[in-house]
Amino acid sequence: MTTTSVPATGPRDRSRPALARSTAAAVCVVRGCTRAVYTGHACPECVAELGVQLREVAEYWGVLPFMVEPVRGSAGRGSPGYGSRAPLRLDVLAALDPNSLPTPEDDVWSIPGTIVRLADWIAAERGDKRDPGLYYVLTQLQWAAGHEGFGDVADAVQELHRRAQGLAHDRPDGALGACERCGGRVVAAGAGGRCEQCDRPYVGFGLLKLQQAQEAAA
Repeated sequence: MTTTSVPATGPRDRSRPALARSTAAAVCVVRGCTRAVYTGHACPECVAELGVQLREVAEYWGVLPFMVEPVRGSAGRGSPGYGSRAPLRLDVLAALDPNSLPTPEDDVWSIPGTIVRLADWIAAERGDKRDPGLYYVLTQLQWAAGHEGFGDVADAVQELHRRAQGLAHDRPDGALGACERCGGRVVAAGAGGRCEQCDRPYVGFGLLKLQQAQEAAA
């Protein structure tokens, strides 16, 4: 009887580092990130940061209806019968309108409309019934990171957060440090920081290293 045996090459190393080395790494598809990923298309740090940004979008969405009117000046009251009323903030109204779409003349993004489109994309990829809620996008973000096209989802979340943050006048002041890649100014963004020049994100250990470098240079 003929038998076939496995060549005696010794026990195989099945440790996680060995498995990682045997798998070709890709680069995270989130704009500005250069971390390697071995499963999916985005690194865990960026997925976590996008989740934070989505939660902040929900907060801005809740406060913007109270910011439709511009901040009034301290001018005194006008003559009786000739009072003037400041115009409404059309940019905020457009951002709250589910049907607003960007045009060459008026580049506005609808918060609810963008959330619906993100939810529709994820639902179509998953084969789920249409669920237009922000909570659905948030809970399926990790799943979506494992699929082609997640780079577009990440871009949309980042851009929507940036615009909503600007409409709410929530721009952080001050720099967290100098970008390790381009030397640009890193400012607070979401759960970490982001370079204003090259858009590189700083979260987790990267943010800690940036803070340590800032303290050492002080």
